[in-house]
Amino acid sequence: MLGRALTALISRNPFAKPVPLDLPELDITSPDSVASAFRRHEPKLVFHCAAMTDVDGCEREPAKAHRANGEGTRLVAEACRKAGALLVYFSTDFVFDGRKNRPYTEEDAPNPLSVYGASKLAGEKHAQASPEHLIIRTAWLFGPGRENFITKIITRARSGDKITVVDDQLGSPTFTTDLAGGAMALVEKSARGVFHLTNRGSCSRYGFARFIVEKSGIKAEVSPSKTVPAAGIAARPEHGVLSLEKYESLTGLPLRPWQDAVADFISRLPKTEAAS
Repeated sequence: MLGRALTALISRNPFAKPVPLDLPELDITSPDSVASAFRRHEPKLVFHCAAMTDVDGCEREPAKAHRANGEGTRLVAEACRKAGALLVYFSTDFVFDGRKNRPYTEEDAPNPLSVYGASKLAGEKHAQASPEHLIIRTAWLFGPGRENFITKIITRARSGDKITVVDDQLGSPTFTTDLAGGAMALVEKSARGVFHLTNRGSCSRYGFARFIVEKSGIKAEVSPSKTVPAAGIAARPEHGVLSLEKYESLTGLPLRPWQDAVADFISRLPKTEAAS
């Protein structure tokens, strides 16, 4: 989703040429594949969006998660260092334990609860080994290009399925279009280091789902529930809200509220997807 949004945004710049790469053309866990891609394209700016993002899948296959999110990032970072390219690495609110009752700042110490969070934090550390790096932590992504929380809720609502969503996980839904624009704004400001970037505001997963159903015009009932720990299910941070102060202070660009972003995304969906 994010790669598509960045490609679309960069394509509108007449002085830039985006080169979107994905499997099987580029395998970030293969030294030869990474080296070949850098030789072929000689990039000066690399947006590293590739990751294993199946949170529960990471919990079940930790070695695979660390290979993709940790080792893969190390290879990309080393290639960026050799090429003198700026590395923009996208990380996650899952690097925090969610026990803070206020938005996390970039100075707060990470303490991941899950394999996914730990593997993405490992990726951050590898990214920092590249002299020119920008780490962007974000959360709860949605956008065109693949199934996401919004499209899943709409599908279940249209099918008449009972919708039960946890109300004890707090975060900030983030439109990939807005994230791509924010990332470019940071690059244009020559930002380096760690920044947090999401849409403004926060909600529970339950509140998120209720808003989706309401904006989709679908008659469906959404019920709240509590998170129940289970084998193979990764622990989620209860409070994963990220502070936007550093981003907005540098760029002077306020992020739009998540409600506006969600309504915008739903309005772009085919009518058969957005309503019954």
